[in-house]
Amino acid sequence: MMNLQQTHPALYQSLQERSSANFAQRAHETGKDFESFFLYQSLDLMMPDQSDDPVMGGGHAEAMFRGILNEKIADTLADKGGVGLGTTIEKQLLKYKQAQALK
Repeated sequence: MMNLQQTHPALYQSLQERSSANFAQRAHETGKDFESFFLYQSLDLMMPDQSDDPVMGGGHAEAMFRGILNEKIADTLADKGGVGLGTTIEKQLLKYKQAQALK
């Protein structure tokens, strides 16, 4: 039985290259998403509950807004490069993919 690599080597090579490029893009997105989540959790822990805040008055709506604000701040920080965690994760995922290819 013949496989794709034997019957259509150019097509096989093209699919391999697309798969690698797709993996690199997914690794980048995964690293950025993880960093964004990490920063969100950190921001959430750093911002104290200000239920007696004289400006906003506290309450359920302020707590929800604070969570949304922290999420957007974290996303913006991650988009701008963050603290480098996303890049590190991306590099490790790419190294893992290379190691799997060698097996």
